[in-house]
Amino acid sequence: MTLEELLSKKSFISYQDLDEIDVSEYESEEFRDLFLQIERKNKKFYESKLKELKEYKEKQKNKEDPQKITKEEENRKNYFLEEEDETVDISFYWNHLKHNKNGNWENTLPKKENPQFFLLMNLLIAEVLKEIKEMEEFILKEQLEGEDKLDFEQEIIENRQLIHSLISYRDKKEESNVKETSKNKIVYLTSYNNNCYAISDASRDIEPDFYPSFLELIESIENGTFKNIKAFTNSEKLNGLLEVRNPQVRVIFKQIGENTYAILHLFVKKTNNNTGYRKKLEIRAENFRNQMDYMKRNLENESYLETQENYHKELKRILKREEER
Repeated sequence: MTLEELLSKKSFISYQDLDEIDVSEYESEEFRDLFLQIERKNKKFYESKLKELKEYKEKQKNKEDPQKITKEEENRKNYFLEEEDETVDISFYWNHLKHNKNGNWENTLPKKENPQFFLLMNLLIAEVLKEIKEMEEFILKEQLEGEDKLDFEQEIIENRQLIHSLISYRDKKEESNVKETSKNKIVYLTSYNNNCYAISDASRDIEPDFYPSFLELIESIENGTFKNIKAFTNSEKLNGLLEVRNPQVRVIFKQIGENTYAILHLFVKKTNNNTGYRKKLEIRAENFRNQMDYMKRNLENESYLETQENYHKELKRILKREEER
């Protein structure tokens, strides 16, 4: 099936659908335009379903006996306020890729285990195609000649080779006896009294009903699948930070080494416009900037890493309490 057929026949296009498409058959401009149409179609689908769910919830709310609402229902009553946060964000992967095009970029791509693997890979391929289109247009607009033109043409060739490499990586079959990949290292931001912020967040500020969701996100950082990862880009104080997400649940972190990530904050997001949690996050970000050099210097320090491992075990022990009930 072609992209045109998908657009005409389906109201929603999933990453499994896109897996059936050979993007190498399309010119860069054509592919980009079709992909934008898919994004608009999916957004319209989500908005219609969101509207239906909100209307249904409103009707049910009028019928409910407040005494019968469970704690879990109360915790998740604001879930559908978060539709803007459910968009797919490729900036984390794209920033790594564009700075490592001639290096070991495979380690920074989405993992096969990621449920959005094919969608993320197709979006990355579309981004490279966009770069090619922009360079081709720049050559024509500026009427480049000589070495300047050759430099751009060489980069276009390299980008086309990168697209083929990305397609090969995307479509590569897993070997039956693949060795287990090593886990990412996790370290934790601490207060000036050496208290681990993440442990304090979990034990003092988060209700146990949310523990399994936080555990899933921590483990997604650890195994490199980075569930629903999103980069902060609209705030100078938070730029460069990342978050993994479940409904209402957020884990804020930052990469500080090749396979090492620092966790800054765990919190439950009740609404889209909560100035309180934003202010707290900005304070954490400032504390992190003050400690970042120290954390990086100690990534080979056995005593420091042992302390971090103890923090990690304690946090996972807390988050597993709900499962043990």
